[in-house]
Amino acid sequence: MENEVDGPGELDMKPLSNQSNGQTSAGLTIQMEVETEKSSTEVQLDNEQHTESDETWQRATNFLEYDPDQHEIEVEMGFADPSNPPVPGFNLQYMMWRTRRFVEHFLIRLFTALIIIIDMILLLVDLFNNSQTDPIEYVSLVFSAYFMIEITLRIFGLGPKVFFKAWYNTLDCFLVVFTFILSVITVCIENMSTNPGSLLVALRFIRLIRISRILWERKHLKTGARQFISQNKRRYQQDGFDLDLTYVTPRVIAMSYPSTGKMSIYRNDIKEVARFMNTKHPYHHRLYNLCSERHYETKDFHSVERFHIDDHNVPPLEDMLKFSASVKEWMDDERNVIAVHCKGGKGRTGTMICVFLIDTGAFRDAEHCLGYFGDRRTDKNVAKTFQGVETPSQSRYVEYYEQVVREGRVLPVEVSLVITSITLHGMKSVGGGDGSELSFDLQSRNHAVPFHAQLKIRRNCKVSVDSENGTVKIILINAPVVKGDTRIMFYSDGRKIPKAYENSPFFFWFHTGFIKNNKLHLTRTELDNPHKSRSWHVFKEDFGVTIDFEKDQLSTNYSR
Repeated sequence: MENEVDGPGELDMKPLSNQSNGQTSAGLTIQMEVETEKSSTEVQLDNEQHTESDETWQRATNFLEYDPDQHEIEVEMGFADPSNPPVPGFNLQYMMWRTRRFVEHFLIRLFTALIIIIDMILLLVDLFNNSQTDPIEYVSLVFSAYFMIEITLRIFGLGPKVFFKAWYNTLDCFLVVFTFILSVITVCIENMSTNPGSLLVALRFIRLIRISRILWERKHLKTGARQFISQNKRRYQQDGFDLDLTYVTPRVIAMSYPSTGKMSIYRNDIKEVARFMNTKHPYHHRLYNLCSERHYETKDFHSVERFHIDDHNVPPLEDMLKFSASVKEWMDDERNVIAVHCKGGKGRTGTMICVFLIDTGAFRDAEHCLGYFGDRRTDKNVAKTFQGVETPSQSRYVEYYEQVVREGRVLPVEVSLVITSITLHGMKSVGGGDGSELSFDLQSRNHAVPFHAQLKIRRNCKVSVDSENGTVKIILINAPVVKGDTRIMFYSDGRKIPKAYENSPFFFWFHTGFIKNNKLHLTRTELDNPHKSRSWHVFKEDFGVTIDFEKDQLSTNYSR
């Protein structure tokens, strides 16, 4: 069942409980405002008021400095996280986890598949070889030894209980051990002074059953591909599941897209996601699909809601309110859980989960909440790469929502503004330095056709270049009225100017209701795309954008 959500509501979040892994955690509650911590929290909030628009990279830097003992979910949210990676060190759980990550790595699986194919060829060649002394037997013995080591590592990494639960693993283990013994016997017989040729042929023929391993090696390749694509996002690897899925709180799950077809090779398989939900949270799960670009069959899930958000973009503030109201209503039954996803389970997913956590009072400020989500989504045992909300516009909108909650969940007035000029700073290293390679689209959500300006031919704009200071000032001609959610998307025809998402060198979203003093200034790390360090060889530290506005006189006069 897939539904669209209508209208915000005011509902309290009930105490959270978790029944994952067969253990009931009823009675566990989110208690972020412990009395003994109130005073220090209030002081911290006061100190952070002037840094409300902190740069995105600063959050990522702070994340890398987190003390895991202080920021693990057991401390933060008061429950044992079933997707929590083991504590690094010389302990059995960590050694098993590290072994599993190694043996299931995509390159190891690819190498093993290649060895299996070569082994198939050698077995067929050896079968029709009448020689009683054959060097191929020694190569086959080496391959058999490799397969023994590989299967032993998999048994240790997954644990015997999980490994032998799958029939194909049991059969795989039997074939590897059995054919290894045959390879040893065959080599021993060949080294005898007199050896029966007919027995050698029989042994070679029986050993052909090892060819069947290629059938389920595809499963292992898929596992490796999924882990490779998910990078160091925290995965749920228990009870026979291996999913790009994280418990952010006991009842809030973040995950990547439930996929079918070719996409399921490297992302969560929808069948496995359905099996997980119906096993761990039967009749009490609801999925939130945030992808505007794709959808899936929902019949295998108890409940599915959909919010249309474009990739690497932001949701309307109205949808943020609707999402939070929908989740709070669903959470009224303390047995219920939600699983939120976009494509990779990072940007759009983190944005909306943080909206809910702020709305329920689990976190007072966007900065802490965004950092917490990144901490929960990232497996620092694998790598230190930040796996939270990185796109600056998405972070900006979470900060907007924090202000909406502070104002009693009242949306800001969609002020009608006209953009008079856009000033680009730090342009000395960008293309020719005069902005002639650039053009841009300007569009509010309520406008069907975007305003387009091209700097080189002065289309809909005048351009003033200050080469000494490295600034390019764009004065708009016949600029439209912008109102509410607005995006400015820059394009470039210069090959030396790096482009990323949306094939754009830089773009950004803002809401006119939050513009102060008719001016908005965004630094390099507050712009979408230049916030990533791989473009910093062009977009230097002083790169930024300043937008100047004026009130729309027609709208002002009409309102009077």
